[in-house]
Amino acid sequence: MNSTIATPAFDLKTAVAKNRQVGLWHILSGFRLTYLTASLAQGFAALAKTATYFLLRYFVDTYQSGAISIALPLLAFSFLGLAAVEGAFTFLAGSYAARTADGITRRLRNLCHPSGDVHRRNPFIIEILIEKEDGLYN
Repeated sequence: MNSTIATPAFDLKTAVAKNRQVGLWHILSGFRLTYLTASLAQGFAALAKTATYFLLRYFVDTYQSGAISIALPLLAFSFLGLAAVEGAFTFLAGSYAARTADGITRRLRNLCHPSGDVHRRNPFIIEILIEKEDGLYN
């Protein structure tokens, strides 16, 4: 999966602020919706985890009292469904947070190295690229 992250035009001078949260808000320009989606997905994953614990509490309380009013297969599928929901939203949260981080990092890298000559300025990266060409990392 080779997807490119769109990095909107950005001026670092607009991100400088006395308040750190305001500066972070400015740096997030262009990625705010992606980061909001990641935060909401993480919240839904936490709700699914909480629901799992409530369902577990219900199962233990009704099982100990001897009055199981719900079929065990339905309870088992409920646990599996909540685990699937939690996993899906956790994956989405991680994916969108990674897109945000990658886009912001790429934007800051392009600000520091506007001509894209990162390899000429960092000899360590050149050594890694040479070793990759020699087949040491295959």
